[in-house]
Amino acid sequence: MLEHLHNLLSSLFFDNAFLGTFIASMLPVIEARGAIPLGLSNDLWLSPLNPISTFISSFLGATLMTLILLLVTYPICAYLKRLKFVKSFIEKLENKVNKIKKEKDITNKTEFKKYLFLCLFTALPVPLTGYYTASLIASFCSFNKWKSLIAISLGNLICILAMLAVSVIASEYVTLLFYFFVIAFIVTVLYFVIDSIIRRKRTNATEITQDANNTKAD
Repeated sequence: MLEHLHNLLSSLFFDNAFLGTFIASMLPVIEARGAIPLGLSNDLWLSPLNPISTFISSFLGATLMTLILLLVTYPICAYLKRLKFVKSFIEKLENKVNKIKKEKDITNKTEFKKYLFLCLFTALPVPLTGYYTASLIASFCSFNKWKSLIAISLGNLICILAMLAVSVIASEYVTLLFYFFVIAFIVTVLYFVIDSIIRRKRTNATEITQDANNTKAD
């Protein structure tokens, strides 16, 4: 499996670990936290990166993608809502954001606490708590884009430093750590696909039942 993955990475990124780490840090779920062990892996690259190069590559990729997300989140979300594949996720996120908004109105949180929340949320090295979700939250809550960029970038910085420390200390397990984020990415995609299929079947069943009831009533 390692050989196949190594060949795939070599063909995609010309065995350029810096480029591969940069691109991986821009992917959802994987993000910078998963790109760190990728860049340091001796099993996946002929010339893996050192910790400093890994930090630079992953931070640049994550920051660039955060900026892009914050600039185009509104039109992207409007488009995604029309796709059954991610519609359920967007709806769930909107519900959570609405709750956050209500709590914000009730408790009268300060500006600092809002952006501190974004920073800490992004800093958590757990799938689905990274800068993708933080950018969507910032957009739905109408946070200032540039303040959100600073807060999320600081969160990325904290997360990257934490993952670097873990990866350097447990250097023999960095490939397994990267596999964890790849598996998390695959599981997340499968979850939303299955959830979308189930929702569609339920909707079709409901429509059939309603049509049958209307026919009987006529």
